Amino acid sequence: MRYNMKILHVSVAGIVDKFYYPFLSMIKERGEFEQSIYIPYKKGEYTVNELKIIDKYKKQGINPIPLPIKKDWDRVFYRKKVHKYTRELIETINIKDYQIVHAHSLFSDGGVAYLLHKKYAIPYIVAVRVTDIVIFIKYFPHLRAIGRKILKNAEKIVFISPSLKKDVVRYLYKNRYVKYIEEYGEVIPNGIDNFWLNNKASSGKRIQEHSKLGIIQVSRLKKQKNIDKTIKSVYILRKKGLDITLDILGEGEERATLEELVADLKLQKFVKFYGFVSDLHCIKEYYNKNDIFVMPSTGETFGLTYIEAMSQGLPVIGVKDTGVSDFFEPNTVGCFIDRPEPEQIAEAIEKIVDNYNSMSSKCVNSVERFDWNRIINRYEKIYNESINDMEK
Repeated sequence: MRYNMKILHVSVAGIVDKFYYPFLSMIKERGEFEQSIYIPYKKGEYTVNELKIIDKYKKQGINPIPLPIKKDWDRVFYRKKVHKYTRELIETINIKDYQIVHAHSLFSDGGVAYLLHKKYAIPYIVAVRVTDIVIFIKYFPHLRAIGRKILKNAEKIVFISPSLKKDVVRYLYKNRYVKYIEEYGEVIPNGIDNFWLNNKASSGKRIQEHSKLGIIQVSRLKKQKNIDKTIKSVYILRKKGLDITLDILGEGEERATLEELVADLKLQKFVKFYGFVSDLHCIKEYYNKNDIFVMPSTGETFGLTYIEAMSQGLPVIGVKDTGVSDFFEPNTVGCFIDRPEPEQIAEAIEKIVDNYNSMSSKCVNSVERFDWNRIINRYEKIYNESINDMEK
C-alpha cells in the first residue's frame, strides 16, 4: 500500500456536481491517498445550501480549496483564465506536496493540470466531459490544439461514457490517432452513492392501465435542464386525457420563470416544486411515489440521478448521446430522445407506459455496474501506475 501520497483534484464543478463527494469520500476511506480539491467559483453562483458541501468535504478529511475567482468572461478569454486559476492556486498551497493531479474536465481543469505539469513535472490524469465537446470544441475551434496538447501530456485520459471517447477522436483528431486514444483512454462511468445500492428496489415497479401516473425531475433549475419542456409535456398529455403529475426537486435561477409557466398553463394542481432536497431518504420517498424519471438535459456529462431513479425501478427519459444513454440498449431502461422537445418527451412517456413493467425490472437489474467500489478500484490503479511511471 502507498500511504501519504497526495492527490490534487481540480474541478470548477466541485460544488454542485454530485459525483465528487462520494468519489472523494470513497478514496479517503481506502486510506491510500490524501486529497485536496481545488474549486474556482464565482461569487453568488451557488446557493447557501449548495455551498454546504465545502464543510462536508472538511468533515470527511478532504481539503477543499474554494477560491471565488471565476468571472463571466473567463470562458471567452481561456488562456487568461487557466493562467489565473493556476497562479491563484500556486499562491494558496504548496504544489510540490502533491504527487498527482486529477483534472476533472479537459479544458477548464485540464488547462490548470497541464500548466502545473510544465512548471513542476507533476503527472496528471484528465477526464473528458460533455461540456468539453459541445462548448469548447464546438464553439472555440481555436482551442482544439490546446486540447490535444493537454491530452498528449496526460498519463491517462478518462472518458465518462463511450460516446465521449468517439467524439474526441471525431472532433479533436478528425478520426486520426485512434490507437493513441485506445492506449491512453479508458471509459469509466460515475458511480452512485452506496445508499442507492443498499436500498435498491427488490423488483421492478408495476403500474395499472389508466391509473394515475407520476413523473419526477431532480436537477438544478437552469435552462440546460429543459424543465420547461418537461412541464409542457405534462400539459400535452393531460390534454390527451392522461392523469399525470410532475414533482420537481431542485433550486436555481429558473424557478420563478418555471412557476410562471405552470400558472400560465393552469397546471398548479399537477406540477409541484419542492426545492432543494439533500436527505437521501427523502429523495427516495419522492422516487417511490412516482413512476418515471425525466431529465431531458443537454450537455449532461453523466447524470447520477438517472441511475438513482433506476435503482428504485423508475424508467428514465433523457437525450441521446448525453448522460448515461450510451450504457444501455435503446428502449430497455427507458427512452433517450433525439431532441428535448415537449412532443418527444410526451411520446417517450407514452412508450414507457406501454412497456412499463419490463423496463422497470431492467432498471433495477442494471445499476450494479455503477458500484463505487468497482470504480474506485480502477481509479486507484490509474493513480498508482501514473505515479510509478513518473518515478522510473
